[in-house]
Amino acid sequence: MNWLHAHPITPIRKALLWYLSFDRSLYELQLHDPSSPDSASVKNISLSKLGFLSPPSYKKVSSTLLKHNWFLICLVKPRLFFWKRKYIFLLSPFTNKVITLPKIDYPWPFKYLTLTSSAQPDSPDCVFFFVDTCDADDKVTILTYRNGDKEWSAKEFNKVTDFVHCSCKIVYLRGILYIVSPYGQLASYDFVGGEFKFECLFVDELFRLNMNSNIYMYRVVELNGDLMMICFVPFENINVMLPEKPYIRRYNWSNKDWIPVSRLGDKSLFISEQNSQVATISKDDMRNSGVLLSNKIYQFFDDGCLIYSLEDGELVLFKSISFKVGGKRWQ
Repeated sequence: MNWLHAHPITPIRKALLWYLSFDRSLYELQLHDPSSPDSASVKNISLSKLGFLSPPSYKKVSSTLLKHNWFLICLVKPRLFFWKRKYIFLLSPFTNKVITLPKIDYPWPFKYLTLTSSAQPDSPDCVFFFVDTCDADDKVTILTYRNGDKEWSAKEFNKVTDFVHCSCKIVYLRGILYIVSPYGQLASYDFVGGEFKFECLFVDELFRLNMNSNIYMYRVVELNGDLMMICFVPFENINVMLPEKPYIRRYNWSNKDWIPVSRLGDKSLFISEQNSQVATISKDDMRNSGVLLSNKIYQFFDDGCLIYSLEDGELVLFKSISFKVGGKRWQ
């Protein structure tokens, strides 16, 4: 499941999450209005009509929310031997605008799973980043592409021994690209200066225990100029009778460690197995929608939502009501 924060169409819709589904058989995105669950899709977006390549020969089609309401779509096609080719598109569902980034050819064991951008994706100054930390040769590879370039540029940096071999998340913050491991370790890359360094090699014990259990997932977001890490249990592993609480920690720049977070102010976090987003929840939003509250973590899954309050530790599990859209049953 993927979701987008709605554009300010009406006061009610402003605070609600739009449901964005990907129909592989029709090869289209379907954008649903959360304020009208019994109506047809707000918009059906045919990827073929937008110029996307047809999917039959592709081994993998993935789609995630990037930022600024842009949707990242990656198509992976096998090549000779152990090589793969990744086609990368950015789609703005509200405008149907498409950005096509140069394709990437890469060998196993590279993955290039995580992409982020320095600014609004259609800005001429925007720089895109792909990072791979799974290389068997103990390298960190960073691909960069600035709008207007002809191809991606690649740089490799040596890992240090203490950096745990794993896939990492990336966040662009204050002109620096940060690479965050699920164990709390942190590296940074200055795109302008070209400097790469390991900021924190300390392994957080709580992160280590949870990640080694193979139960938890994690996301990293920027909030008020800080790096935040959220760890949560995906729904297939949740005990519905006694669900696990997600937890959130903030990176302490001075001590180079992660500290617990008890308040988000007027913000709330929205997470799923594919996406994460921070949103400001105003008092008007709370009055008009009667649904969203600040200082909460909303964890979405295919047929419901788990809501955790940072104020009092309350954890509430909601199961959604099924409804039919276009002859299909959605949750």
